[in-house]
Amino acid sequence: VLAAAPELEAARDRRAAAGHARQQAARRPNPALALEWENLAGTGELAGVETSETSLMLAWPLEISGQRGARTRAAAAVEEVAAAVTAADTARVVATVRQAYVAAQAAAARHRLATRQLAIDRAMLAALRQRVAAGAAASLDTLRARLTCDTTALAVARQRAEVLARRTALARLWGAVDADFPALADTLASGPPPRAHADLLADLATAPPVTVAEREAAAARAAVAVAERAQGWVLDVAAGVRLEHATGDRGLVVGVAAPLPLLDRNADGTAAARAEANAAVAGARAVHRELALAVGAAADRLAALHAEVRALEADLLPAATAAYAEARRHLTRGRLALTDVLEMRAGLLALQERRLELLTDYHDTAAAVTALTGGLALQTPPRKDRP
Repeated sequence: VLAAAPELEAARDRRAAAGHARQQAARRPNPALALEWENLAGTGELAGVETSETSLMLAWPLEISGQRGARTRAAAAVEEVAAAVTAADTARVVATVRQAYVAAQAAAARHRLATRQLAIDRAMLAALRQRVAAGAAASLDTLRARLTCDTTALAVARQRAEVLARRTALARLWGAVDADFPALADTLASGPPPRAHADLLADLATAPPVTVAEREAAAARAAVAVAERAQGWVLDVAAGVRLEHATGDRGLVVGVAAPLPLLDRNADGTAAARAEANAAVAGARAVHRELALAVGAAADRLAALHAEVRALEADLLPAATAAYAEARRHLTRGRLALTDVLEMRAGLLALQERRLELLTDYHDTAAAVTALTGGLALQTPPRKDRP
């Protein structure tokens, strides 16, 4: 996906353009070649061309007030902004891939659950049919069980289509038309707990959005230096040869010119650049504050989601699964009504669906936090020692 993402290709091109702009800003101004004729077609002694003079001069502007250095530093700051934007765009694309992957995993998990449930429902229907044939159960129970099987079969077909849609959406991220990759591993789990709130906030110092804002502020400050030197001294030094046509004599010509900042000192341009720099600095502080609030809310949400998932996996789901299995055994022995079993089945399915919703939300939020901070949102599991 990183190789195929068009937004990252655009970001890389913008960074390359900024690099070329920096190199261009570091170059010295070009010299100018001047050709002059004097005393041409005048009056009196200056009539005609015999008394004319021809000068061939090479003029070179010399930036002596630090214009080129300021210009180069400003272009380098813009290049750093482009690099930071590329990193931030990359983090967002990675988060998108992770979220699409989790969505595909969740769809596959729902399909597996529905498939297993269909097998259970069919076994329960077969057992009820045997009891009805033996006169130990009412035929209405088989109708209810068959309706349950048909409903579950529809759910299996719906989840199969959802799996294909999610896999295709994942494949489209790298430009593929079909999801021609193996089945995703059944690894959608709560995983490690989230990192501490303070640790997540510490990552904000190098977070991609903060880095972009800070480098934009640095570029704005560099632009102030360019504006301050815009009316600095630029000496045009010229040297050449003069030919007097009347005598055929030649001589050297040397000239120096410098602008006089009498009418325009670029005061408003400098003031505008300073105001932009102040706005960029304040904007960087605002980005940091907004990220801190977003990361704080996400940290609280991650902790709550992880706690609920762990509670489901540790207590509620095992208890509901065991109760449902026991209820099916009692049903086949005629000790429990089908309606009671279906009620336990509905409760178990609701818990299973709730777990998948929580896991999807958990990993989506973790991916979003990583995109914001540039660091891991979840704790890194300890490495096992290998012999």
